[in-house]
Amino acid sequence: MSIIYLRTPRAPLPMAARRVSRRLMVGSVPVGGGAPISVQSMCTTSTADTDAILQQIAELTAAGCEIVRVAVPSRDDARALPRIVARSPIPVIADSLGQTHRNGGARVLDTRGLDPVNTGADWIPPNHG
Repeated sequence: MSIIYLRTPRAPLPMAARRVSRRLMVGSVPVGGGAPISVQSMCTTSTADTDAILQQIAELTAAGCEIVRVAVPSRDDARALPRIVARSPIPVIADSLGQTHRNGGARVLDTRGLDPVNTGADWIPPNHG
């Protein structure tokens, strides 16, 4: 019989203090300002492929995801956003990766994000600088 030596588990490291921030709403999910930490993920399928991205959003939701982020590097991706947002069970964050698009005749321009009014997205990240 062999002996297995188990190390005594160490106490977990103390959590870093949360910095003071303003609360904002991403769809119906509060973020910051002392709100509970939300589970977020990013889709890996093409945003223009609405069926595939909605399937992935459904899987992420079933796994406990509360907010989903999608990349919007092309006009086709920007055109798909209103359909995705309308059918998504959780808030959608759109990241245009610094691109400029036209969506339904309305110009969507930002150095790092899309205008949520034109895309229907629940939140657009501010300029990352």
